[in-house]
Amino acid sequence: MSAPPAPAAEPAEGAAPASWEAFKTAGNDFYKASKFESAVDSYTQAVECADIGEADKATIICNRAQCRLMLKDYEKAVEDANLVLAVQADNVKALFRRASALEALGKKEDALADFREVRRLQPAVTAAAAGIRRIESELKGGAGFVEAAKGGPRRKITKEEMMQLQELEERVRSVAQQLQVAKDRKQGAASGKRRLELTAEEMSRIPEGTKTYEAVGKMFVMTPLDEVKAHLADKVSAQEKRLKNFEASIEYLEKASKEADSNWMEMVNTIRKA
Repeated sequence: MSAPPAPAAEPAEGAAPASWEAFKTAGNDFYKASKFESAVDSYTQAVECADIGEADKATIICNRAQCRLMLKDYEKAVEDANLVLAVQADNVKALFRRASALEALGKKEDALADFREVRRLQPAVTAAAAGIRRIESELKGGAGFVEAAKGGPRRKITKEEMMQLQELEERVRSVAQQLQVAKDRKQGAASGKRRLELTAEEMSRIPEGTKTYEAVGKMFVMTPLDEVKAHLADKVSAQEKRLKNFEASIEYLEKASKEADSNWMEMVNTIRKA
């Protein structure tokens, strides 16, 4: 491997600004660390770069919508999802995120329409199915009312019952959002692992005795080839562990999501039968 380029110097005054890719990467890193406000800032800087394409801009704005959901900034989440859907009408992530935000804002019918569209485009999205059941059940009872029994009279929901329903509904949304974060992180870890594996494959073709360098911060340090390979193997192993941890988290959250949805439906049915 030939000698690496010199370490990058600090940007000089008047230097070109960072690329949108750099801002996106920073945003992704903040998102993975659950620093959602910082992620929003980085994603915003990315989409404001003049050289970014429409498709990449839509992807980043969709990521920003998820961050705003996690921050419970539902109005802004809807705005971001709208921007994405204006250019990518079938973007399932944007539809689901808008549906979640609309439901949190109390715009049930609009949220229901989005959840149904998600199910039409991707029937396997179980969280959308849960959203449909949840909202249809609420709308069936009418604003502030539930059916006492099928075909029977209606009665007002008590204040205590309404508070319990709202708490359960918030739990459903919270778990769904945590599940989405875990899935996003798993996808990122899988991509990182694949990049490391490809690098390891390239390194395996380098003849023994070749001078190799390894990045240390902003510098490159000459490192024996065997050590570079060993370090890569360690990184691949670490990514595999991260993947397993994310898979375990996803399994747990999927169970928690089903439980939260079941608890909500049980509460609704209890009220109806009262």
